[in-house]
Amino acid sequence: MPFIDIGAIIIFSILDNTVFKELNVTKISNSELLDYIIGGLSLAGILLGLYSSNIMSIYSTKYANAPERIRALFEKDRITLNLTSSISNYFFTCTVTLLLLIFKIKIGLIYVSWLSLYTLYILISYRLLGNSALKLIESFNLATEPIQNLYRVFNFFNHKPDRIHSDISLQEHLKKIASNNIADLNLILQYNLDKNENSSKPASDFSKRLLMVIYKYWLISNTIPYFSNWYKEISKFSKWHLSDQITLSIFIETKSHIPPKVKKNELWVEEELFSIEESILDYFMKNNDYDSITHFFTLLNSSISKIDSLNNLASILSFLTRIQSHIIDTFLNDTTDNQFTKKTQLTEIIAVTYSTLLNQILQSINKIHYETIYSQFKNKKFFFKPVNTKKYWDLFNGLETELKIEGHQITPKKSIIEAMSADIKLYIEDFLTKEVFSFYNLYIKFGERQFKSNNFFNAYIIFNHLSTTQKSITDLFKNNTDTEIAEQLSKKSKNIDNYLLKCSLQIYDKVNNLSIDFPDVIGYLFNQYTNKMLEFIISNDAVSFKNELKTFETISVYQTKNVEKTTHTEPSNGELCMLISPRIEYLTICGYACFWGDITKNPVWGGIIKDNFKIGYATDDLSKKAEELSSMCTLEKNLGILATSYRGLLHNTWETKFMDVVTRKDLLTYTVDSYGQEWLSTDNTLIKQFLGNAKLYSPSLSPLYEYYAVTILNTHLSDTNQYITARHWNER
Repeated sequence: MPFIDIGAIIIFSILDNTVFKELNVTKISNSELLDYIIGGLSLAGILLGLYSSNIMSIYSTKYANAPERIRALFEKDRITLNLTSSISNYFFTCTVTLLLLIFKIKIGLIYVSWLSLYTLYILISYRLLGNSALKLIESFNLATEPIQNLYRVFNFFNHKPDRIHSDISLQEHLKKIASNNIADLNLILQYNLDKNENSSKPASDFSKRLLMVIYKYWLISNTIPYFSNWYKEISKFSKWHLSDQITLSIFIETKSHIPPKVKKNELWVEEELFSIEESILDYFMKNNDYDSITHFFTLLNSSISKIDSLNNLASILSFLTRIQSHIIDTFLNDTTDNQFTKKTQLTEIIAVTYSTLLNQILQSINKIHYETIYSQFKNKKFFFKPVNTKKYWDLFNGLETELKIEGHQITPKKSIIEAMSADIKLYIEDFLTKEVFSFYNLYIKFGERQFKSNNFFNAYIIFNHLSTTQKSITDLFKNNTDTEIAEQLSKKSKNIDNYLLKCSLQIYDKVNNLSIDFPDVIGYLFNQYTNKMLEFIISNDAVSFKNELKTFETISVYQTKNVEKTTHTEPSNGELCMLISPRIEYLTICGYACFWGDITKNPVWGGIIKDNFKIGYATDDLSKKAEELSSMCTLEKNLGILATSYRGLLHNTWETKFMDVVTRKDLLTYTVDSYGQEWLSTDNTLIKQFLGNAKLYSPSLSPLYEYYAVTILNTHLSDTNQYITARHWNER
């Protein structure tokens, strides 16, 4: 400002001619100083001229046909105005200095030093002006001023909350500023999108800045009382069937419509900012710009993980619900194969975002502490949405009156907390039933539509995340009183598991060819199948077992290749055991099937195993296959590690489950001799060899892969190559 420059000139002139008189510049004549001033003026004039030429070029190219408000934002860019003002002030200072020289007022060292620094500042200012001009070439950067204005408004809530609570005019003023600046942000976006230029990168940066604005608002949104004029009002027409008797009588009599009800819209800021975000995402989706959408969800997920307010999480939930169907359509309408990796990465971050949101909602509900909510409300520091109502403001204002009149609080604190907790619980149940449950259904539908469109990799990602969030969903609805929802959740949980298995079967043979990191589908599938096949056996479902056996064998081969990727070229004994474990466990399940067929006297089971062994092999090659599997069994027998490894507990579980069914169904019968000893009663020699004649009261079965080896493999091996079991039970 010129006034500051005038003040500086007067002060430095006085200092030079009083305190620092002895330091007067004597080596610089007035004519030399005049040349210096004229040089400074020329330099400033050239710089300002160059900048004016540059900025006019940008204006004519980018903003000549822009809407009036866009042009105004360009013309009123804060950095440009400040720096051009500084150069103008420099002109003024140099002019005043010339007048001082004309009137032969001595200029001292202090004044000259200040003027030199001022000149240096002008040179630096031109560099900043150049950077500012370059930024304004990209019209998305016009958002800087509106965003800064919004930050200033939000900071006002932080620093002067008491004044804002009581000053209605200030609330209206801040609302008007915020609303106008949000409208400017929307105008900037629409102006850029209407230009039909490739704006993906700047639009992505703009989206990032908007998310930061939303996050900043969330930090103060729960400190605003319900009656504040900061909130916009919305009108909603009343329904006749929901009106009370008096209202009906009045308006039937007057033959007029029931007027709309006006209420506060507490989410207007989030809704308007998220509406802009929706437009940006819509632009990305139309252009199949998966990188930018992935970037958006990455940032959104990061924001969600920092939020613990149920109010704010509800607004995100509403936003994601609105854009869900559009995202699904974008995926399904784009059938190009070259976007596979990007679509898979996007699916992953979307699924992670959904899971994070559900987990954060659960954590927010678990963190609710009613006494804390009571204290915060009483101190007017934080207002939880379900109790930020006229009812509780009247109640707490009444408490303040009690304190003033009686000197202490009469209304019991416990009663107030109980009333608040009851209303909060009702709000949470309504929120979960109507919004979270609907969102959960959309989440599942996202996966189902991917599956039905044969996007099995994407479907697997979604159902895999849904599977991991089952615990959170169960915990969220554990106190819900709606039995219908409980039944639906149970059905959906089974559906998710079924879809995950179906997806796995579609992609397990392709996973190893992916160039991106992906969940261990083969490992998941193999472990699911071991349990599934054992369940078929103990439920005596030979048909299902037969239908799935070849698939199980194929999966065990893929799992072996899967394990091989994590072992060294020269594996240790532990790695070797891990490497052969998928095939050994496949043989173990087959051994269970053979043993089950023998003890139930059902030859179908043995027939299924024998037939499956022969599939895909010529008769002459069966002995080679038998030798290969037999050597694998021998290796496991010699290593003896699998039973004591991390899989050992799993094998014990199989055995316990199997023997429980055998015992419950009395599939093994025993006779008691005169000494009380129980002896196995069976005509099957192999069963006697395997179990032994005498009953053991804490029996431990020999490895079932050995039962398979003796039953199946030995029939294809020569006498010299017969498999010998670890306990030599087949030689008894």
